[in-house]
Amino acid sequence: MQPQIEHTMDLDIDTKNDIQTIDNVNIDARGNFELDYAPDYLTWSLAKTAKRFWRAVLYCTLASLGAVFDGYAIGVPGNIIAHPAFIKQFGTIMGTTGLELDALHVSAWSACQNGGQIFGMLTGPAFSDFFGRKPTMWLLSGFLTLAIILEIVAREWRVYAIAKWFAGLGTGIIQSGLTVYIAEVAPVRARGSILALYSFSFALGGLASAVGMQIISAHDAYRSIFYSEFVLLGLFVPALIFAPESHTWAMRRGKEDQARRAMRRLYARVESYDLEIEFDMLKRTVDEERKEKADRFWRQYIECFQGPNLRRTIVSFIPLAFQQFVGLALFFAYTTYFFQLAGYPHPFEATLIQTCILLLFLVISFFLLDTIGRRPLLLVGGCIMGICSFTVGGIGFMETLPGTALVSLTCLWTASYSLSVGSVGWAYVADTASPRLRAKTAGMAAAGTAMFGLIFQYTVPIMLSPQQANWGLKIGFFFGPLTILGLVIVYFFVPETKGRTYAELDELFEKRIPTRQFRKYITEVQAAAATGSGDASA
Repeated sequence: MQPQIEHTMDLDIDTKNDIQTIDNVNIDARGNFELDYAPDYLTWSLAKTAKRFWRAVLYCTLASLGAVFDGYAIGVPGNIIAHPAFIKQFGTIMGTTGLELDALHVSAWSACQNGGQIFGMLTGPAFSDFFGRKPTMWLLSGFLTLAIILEIVAREWRVYAIAKWFAGLGTGIIQSGLTVYIAEVAPVRARGSILALYSFSFALGGLASAVGMQIISAHDAYRSIFYSEFVLLGLFVPALIFAPESHTWAMRRGKEDQARRAMRRLYARVESYDLEIEFDMLKRTVDEERKEKADRFWRQYIECFQGPNLRRTIVSFIPLAFQQFVGLALFFAYTTYFFQLAGYPHPFEATLIQTCILLLFLVISFFLLDTIGRRPLLLVGGCIMGICSFTVGGIGFMETLPGTALVSLTCLWTASYSLSVGSVGWAYVADTASPRLRAKTAGMAAAGTAMFGLIFQYTVPIMLSPQQANWGLKIGFFFGPLTILGLVIVYFFVPETKGRTYAELDELFEKRIPTRQFRKYITEVQAAAATGSGDASA
């Protein structure tokens, strides 16, 4: 017999008797109700969940392909600055080896792209909450198309900077918008793995950019890499056409018919998933949210910093920000530039190897996120990345730089990144944000991370370049201590969220459960399932 879970919320009905029964819901005179519905799908394995919820998984996969362009658009700028034909077009300084790019121009391009990302991350969620998740996908596609056109026609560094701003704007909306759509559509038991698929798609875009740069490295037609961006953007078209609107968004905007249609397309004919009960539960949850607080559009940004939501916003932000602390700008954004300045003879090949490592270990992370958990991956991976950074800094003091050792350390760092912050960051955004505030929390977490990215993307070329600080490999001693600082913050502030439903997470944050007790704490929902009855918050 399925356990009965008692939910408490206000219902607008006339309770003449002590008990009434309406659509599997037993309501007493106090307005409390018992829902005789504990679906088996909440206990399914990842493989079974993906098989039975194949429609929802398919649409999430289509949406995640937008991250392929994201990874491509972010990977290309850091690699193309080492291309001879690009240097010939945009170089303005005569160095000891010939024409060179101005390090300040390189920093300005990165700053424009990160500035666009921040703007997109802050404004994208507002657009998404008002107009919908699907219109937001169309909007970002428009900005990315404009960016590609400007990259192709650019003949002067300022025009290329404008192109980078629009590219950043589009990718910023991708990062703050697609994860929200996936979190709302993905089945609970597969949510972490599907969000890891988003990270895999991002890495796949990085691999495509590395392969593309390797192909054009011996040719002068560097603009071919920009033309190829249309192909990557085309992978996102099926999601634009076929993916349904988020049923959660539709319900919050009062579009009940649209929400019901979306749920049918996503979850119809899944055993143990009662569409009508799930629809009714979603409706009542949204109605209760509206009673608690008026659903005022811009006020939700303030709510993200009030009460338990403040902690949820901070936890959403920390793992993403940790990506910047461990040296993302050095080991990814400027990998080719980094190898070139270090004197490694095959920088494009090294970048290609690194990206393959990234993809391999991201695939492995699919199975670890929902088995080992998020928090152990963050802590262990962070320790290894910190060791790699300090070792790179030590190599910088050697008279002869060992290129093979440098590539090996970079690959070890990449494997650790893939298994930790690379796959875990977006999972925490989806897990910890309040459902009603998810879009705005995700946007602010991503924007805050991009602000750190803006700092590092601008300063890393200056630190590396012989024209400016000329730190070279000694930059490892800059990111090593930052990694340690990030590890301390993660240890004390980031809890384990593996396998938790949104109802359980709501309870854990509302009760202010300490970080290190999250994993073992028995929620009311779990206690009810174990005893066959109990109380759980709706």
